[in-house]
Amino acid sequence: VTLVLQGYRQSSEFIITQHPLPDTIKDFWRMIWDHNAPVIVSLPGAGQTEAEVEQSAIWPRKGAPISYQMFTVSQRSENNICLTNEDMLVVREFVLEATQDDFALEVKHYSASCWPNPDSPISNTFELLKLVREENAAKDGPTVVHDDVGGVTAGTFCTLSSLVQQLEVEGSLDVFQAAKLTNLMRPGIFSDVVRILSFSQYTEVRLLSVSYYADDKLMYV
Repeated sequence: VTLVLQGYRQSSEFIITQHPLPDTIKDFWRMIWDHNAPVIVSLPGAGQTEAEVEQSAIWPRKGAPISYQMFTVSQRSENNICLTNEDMLVVREFVLEATQDDFALEVKHYSASCWPNPDSPISNTFELLKLVREENAAKDGPTVVHDDVGGVTAGTFCTLSSLVQQLEVEGSLDVFQAAKLTNLMRPGIFSDVVRILSFSQYTEVRLLSVSYYADDKLMYV
């Protein structure tokens, strides 16, 4: 399952899909290449463990590039970031280099094995969104977000990202409409009206706790 998803500002701001597997990793990188996508976000599916998230895909290791027909994928770096709730975020930098010319696509990969964490304050949920948005702010191309089936977790991430932008620009937000739109584009993310309403009520209360500080930067409290 692969779907281009509308964001707050762009009609193709996100691509949501399922975890790449050994027999689909080639297609996954081809999608990154074709869409000129500069950011990948790996999220857990329902009931997935940290190990399963990391092992569900074959990521090129440093010094061991993977070559495809049109390009080569190489890892430049891999670092672990400790978030404020002490969850670990794996951040990798890849470069996709064309085999027939000098074109190169730099890609940053965020792998969050426990997002959203139900045992953490709501502010920690938005910490990853903020990191991804800052990385993608000056770049073209969609953000690729994937979970085990290209479903609830990926859709929630994209919906919350759009809502944060709406709150910044308009000073208000329509959580129900955003969730409904996501569900229309990717049926089944929110399985029925009750789930959409539950998501809306839960999210609106917490997003409205966002405070604005100096320099028009959004801070999470």
